[in-house]
Amino acid sequence: MRIIGNLQAREFLAKSALSGQLAPSYLFVGPRGTGKSLTVRWFAQSVFCASAGERPCGLCSACRRMESGSYPDFKYTEQLVRRGPNEGIVDQVRAIIADLQTSPFESDFRFFAFNEAGALNEQSQNALLKTVEEPPPHLVLILVADSLGKILPTILSRCCVVRFNAVERGELAAALLERGCEPQRAEVLAAISGGAPGKALQMMRDDGYWTFRCEVLRQLQQLQSKGQQLQNEKNQIAREQQTKQQEVSRLDAEMQQAQAQMNQLQQTMAEGNDELKQALEDDTELQSLQDELQEAQQKQSEKEAEVSDLEAQIADAEAKNENLQASRADEANQNFQKAAEDAGCDVAGSVASTQEAVAQEQYGKSYEELSDEEQLAIASKVDSEVTIEAMDKARKMLEDDPNNAAAQAVLEKGQQNLEAQENLAFCSVSNSRNSSR
Repeated sequence: MRIIGNLQAREFLAKSALSGQLAPSYLFVGPRGTGKSLTVRWFAQSVFCASAGERPCGLCSACRRMESGSYPDFKYTEQLVRRGPNEGIVDQVRAIIADLQTSPFESDFRFFAFNEAGALNEQSQNALLKTVEEPPPHLVLILVADSLGKILPTILSRCCVVRFNAVERGELAAALLERGCEPQRAEVLAAISGGAPGKALQMMRDDGYWTFRCEVLRQLQQLQSKGQQLQNEKNQIAREQQTKQQEVSRLDAEMQQAQAQMNQLQQTMAEGNDELKQALEDDTELQSLQDELQEAQQKQSEKEAEVSDLEAQIADAEAKNENLQASRADEANQNFQKAAEDAGCDVAGSVASTQEAVAQEQYGKSYEELSDEEQLAIASKVDSEVTIEAMDKARKMLEDDPNNAAAQAVLEKGQQNLEAQENLAFCSVSNSRNSSR
């Protein structure tokens, strides 16, 4: 029987077993999974062992029967639960107390262990108190608990407390390696088990858990990579839009300058009207002024044509961007609906019925009768509301089952869908503002 960690506690118990000077009552206290239950059996086996050398030897009749669970002077009770309206926990405790009075069958002692002693209510612990205060001479009572907080002070003061601590990561990893665990897996399990050998060994034997963990990490890396790629594309689009906007601003400034020049020219023309009237006979001077006016008007027309061409290019870039965002939003929505369907949520039906209801309420028409802009506004709002509702359901599912992979997928795909819808809405609003300007 190989126990990991808490050597100091076992050395203390080994000395007691070897000397035969045992306390009537023990309290094994420490975090769950640190070997308390295994040490209870090891301690009893050390006392019952017939070997004159190292104990327990694992070879004598008492050791073999302890390992098979058939030794008559050892009983281990798991957490007591109410069995029915006529047999509560305190009734079970009283029945066990009556059994404790029975003399040993083979050994000088009878071992009786209560697991999850902290879960016993106050009435049950009070029923056990008299036995703790006045134990039969042959009885060794061991209470096992995760903490001292739920043990009555009257019981605690009469017990020999043996503390169990979390095992250091290096020691736990080495023990897992001795049991055939792969080095990388041993280091990870030692870290995430919180120093609890029982938990680490359980996860080591569960290949499904390790496979699931590796798959989750792989998918997270893929999502991070894809998210970074999308962010880079978004930044690139933003830079291109900024460049186009700067070009529009430059052309606006040139137009304003040309307009100022034209206003100045018109003012000059107005001021020179009187002079023109007086100089009608001078055809050369009149023709020169008309040529200047025509040239200024031609320059204005050229500037307006350049502005119109740039505005068309910007509109085309914004339309492409909106189509790209719409495609990504549609892909994210399809991924989310699939994840939701895997988790048992009818997202597609909910979206269709909600879109129809909103169309009737806002426009008094069916969804199919609406214009493309009206349909887009309703679809964006409904997709977000249905996504949030499905994510709330997924969180409730995770509260019941933290390992529910389908619910985790709903949360991940739902968050991606919300971000895609937000990007599409931002792009649509930006295009609308530029169009109106």
